Amino acid sequence: MSALLLMLGLLLQESTRTEVIFLEGLPAERAILLYERVIGQEGESTIVLGRQPNVVVVKDTPERLKRFHALLTALDHQGAAAAKIYLRPVRYLLPSELVGVAAEVMDDPELRMIPDDHSRQLVVMCRPKTYLQLDRLLRRLDVASPGATPP
Repeated sequence: MSALLLMLGLLLQESTRTEVIFLEGLPAERAILLYERVIGQEGESTIVLGRQPNVVVVKDTPERLKRFHALLTALDHQGAAAAKIYLRPVRYLLPSELVGVAAEVMDDPELRMIPDDHSRQLVVMCRPKTYLQLDRLLRRLDVASPGATPP
């Protein structure tokens, strides 16, 4: 029995990786908050501040690290500290289905939308006024089909 537990422990250790991530413009505290609210804690996953102010250290599975890197690729840029980040839940459609339509309608080059179908959220970086317009649009688009129930 103890050999089985040891093997299981080794498998779990192999299934996680630790990465040191250097941030360009997004403050490390906001990156941690983004990770916690979108990716979430699961199993042995952790995220902590690094020794430098623009560094986070993440331990997680490769799939979850890939999701986090996708968020950072879209949101971590010079000037990111001044922008607001919103997490917009999506109820009836997939966030990836809404992004294309919303991008066509919204006319703001600073607007960044990252769909996360896994958490059913749309991660948005923009000015507050733009978010209010986007939220009104999403309320019209994210509606149930007749006779359908929310997932």
